Amino acid sequence: MLRFANISLGFLALLVLISACSDMGSPIINYENQKVLKSITKWQVDVTTNQKKSVVMFQEFDKSGRLTFNEEYNEVGIIKNKSSYSYTSNNESKEIFIEFDAAGNEKQQSVNEYKLDNNGRIVKKIAINEAGDPFKETVYTYDALGNIISRSETDIKTNNTVVFDYSYTYSSGGNLVERTIKSSNGNSFSRDSLVYTPGNSGLDVINYNHEGVTYIKSYKYNSAGRIITEFESTSQGTVIRKFIYEYSFFYPN
Repeated sequence: MLRFANISLGFLALLVLISACSDMGSPIINYENQKVLKSITKWQVDVTTNQKKSVVMFQEFDKSGRLTFNEEYNEVGIIKNKSSYSYTSNNESKEIFIEFDAAGNEKQQSVNEYKLDNNGRIVKKIAINEAGDPFKETVYTYDALGNIISRSETDIKTNNTVVFDYSYTYSSGGNLVERTIKSSNGNSFSRDSLVYTPGNSGLDVINYNHEGVTYIKSYKYNSAGRIITEFESTSQGTVIRKFIYEYSFFYPN
């Protein structure tokens, strides 16, 4: 998976976008402080008082920086889904994914099998249903910078394939400022514009579809380059949700 110590905000911007669409997380190892990320807890807090309301995400990592467990909850703290990940020595990974209904009861379970390249990036995903039958294959390709440039999704039963093409725009200073995703069937279009906070301590991601702005997400970072605060706003700029991130670490023996 991705590892880095000295982080530019442009690279962080790319990680924010990748995490929004990838199947597995991108754990961070901070070698400068000689501590390795162990877990991330994401809390929803009151927009005005900052009082914690409920956990909305919890992730655990192994000492190699790989995601091993992920749970997501709704706004009232009821579990929505959870995943556990295992890895082999030949660049393969397996995810056991469990989905829950609105009351928190287990709804269905599936398995995702991943093939990774030597940089830890997903190049193929095969989704398998509860009966053990593969039903969807997803193939990813990347450019020289490690950006996803295409995602091909094939329905194994019908052999129908939809390709999603990614394009990126950078500023003269090298910061990522826009990402666009278009589907080959014309049914899907998404564009993210990135606005950087002066001093490189934050980032706004403005998402558009065919009808205009759909949402705005704002991120604040600490000096180690980790997200500490996230805001979700309407297309008019009204903050409707606020989240904080807490981290735990493995320390050297």
